[in-house]
Amino acid sequence: MSQDENPDSSLLTTTPSKAESSSEILPEWLNDKMPVPVSRALIVANVSIFAGMTLWTLGSNFLIPGFHHSHNSMEGILFFSSTTLENWGSNSAIQTILGRQYWRILTNTFVHLSAFHVAMNMYVLWNFSSMVERLFGRSKFLAIYLISAMGSSVCSLLFLKPESISVGASGAIYGTCGALVAFFVIHRKSFPKAFFRMYSKMFFVCVVYSLISPLIFKDMDNASHLGGFLVGMWAALSILPKKPGQFGWCKMDFVRVAGLLAVMVCGLVLVSTVDARDPKAIGEYEYAKAVELLKQDQPEEALAHLDNTLRLEPNNATAYLDRAAAYSKLKLYPDSIADATRAMKCEPNNAKAYLARSIAYQHQEKNELAIADLTRFIALEPKKSIGYNNRAWSYVVSNKIDEAISDAQKAIQINRKDDTAYDTLGMAYVLQNEFEKAIEQFSECLKREPKETAALYHRAYAYYRLNQGDLCDADLKQARSSSCNLDSFEMKLLAPMFAAHPRVD
Repeated sequence: MSQDENPDSSLLTTTPSKAESSSEILPEWLNDKMPVPVSRALIVANVSIFAGMTLWTLGSNFLIPGFHHSHNSMEGILFFSSTTLENWGSNSAIQTILGRQYWRILTNTFVHLSAFHVAMNMYVLWNFSSMVERLFGRSKFLAIYLISAMGSSVCSLLFLKPESISVGASGAIYGTCGALVAFFVIHRKSFPKAFFRMYSKMFFVCVVYSLISPLIFKDMDNASHLGGFLVGMWAALSILPKKPGQFGWCKMDFVRVAGLLAVMVCGLVLVSTVDARDPKAIGEYEYAKAVELLKQDQPEEALAHLDNTLRLEPNNATAYLDRAAAYSKLKLYPDSIADATRAMKCEPNNAKAYLARSIAYQHQEKNELAIADLTRFIALEPKKSIGYNNRAWSYVVSNKIDEAISDAQKAIQINRKDDTAYDTLGMAYVLQNEFEKAIEQFSECLKREPKETAALYHRAYAYYRLNQGDLCDADLKQARSSSCNLDSFEMKLLAPMFAAHPRVD
């Protein structure tokens, strides 16, 4: 008897062990080896768009023909400007609603601010969101992702300021988190303990990141995150598989998704109605149109939009400065001075306002007033070469040669690439009758900017005073082949040279 019982007891002890080990094996629908082609395709799409933005922006920095020039050499390396983000599809009330570019509610989710931004989102998408593809199947996962992306964008439009822009895949990714929560709650009894041991750390990291990231990143679009999470959960409940591992669609899935999309459309109509009546939103939209026209060198057309902006936003200093610039291009200098002064009243320490007014004063030959404004600009922006260069030019016109040379040299010391500072220094040497020194400075200017027509005229004059007629004629010929508006001081100074070397067409 005892010998017969020993084998039986042995079998009894091994059987529970096998059952326990089998319960630790993940079911097929949780197999982490299952391919996730949709997740992979989304990552490729996001990274490819980011790479395209980077190449385009770096190309603009190096002035590759066909690229739009960016004035910040770090753009494309550390970050993208708001202009670049808007050009590539960011979401904002101004562009999406007032501009009626509704496609931005989807495109913005494929646009990212920086390499860190896209890297973080793609890491979570690959290691976390891809699980939704295994649980729901490829087509349902894609539906959840895209619906969450659009839902998060609509929430951004509802709660963010009209001028704010939103980019990034995080809204859609939070939607997949909502889908996971829905699946776990409904099918929680189907998950073995081994699954929670494998993914508990990842869940913990995602929860902590969700809680602390809004505190660290002040500009984070929390409306998009929360909206994406809730919409993703709603979408998941609409198409949730009856049993884990069942990926097919039924008729009610389509009906419930259609209802969800209808709610999102209603939200979009609501935000459209609100923003269409919001003076701040309309003002920002008018201002965006004006800026675009100014970039296209259409100041007269831009004025109407700037007038509308300032009617709605009478304390917008930047709009006053842009209108001042438009007036200057149209040679309406009193109006330009008035707008620059209004900008100062809105922002007393706005350095650009003093610079804008000084330029208008220079065109009116009120150089003492220009020097006063430029002195104030330099006090506010001591590291900007333009202040010293422009004040040096007013000193040149006022025949204050020593002050002009000092300021021009200071401008060059600050920025050796400032071609106009070399030209200004050259003109100061011309007034000192030091023509050899002047030619050296004009040549430095033209080496940096060969199309600087004013410097060609100025160097031609220095050659004329040195009786080097051939060199004078060569510079004049090149200068006359392009347009250049010389001011009255220059015309009076260069008049003898023009008389001695008349233009022959």
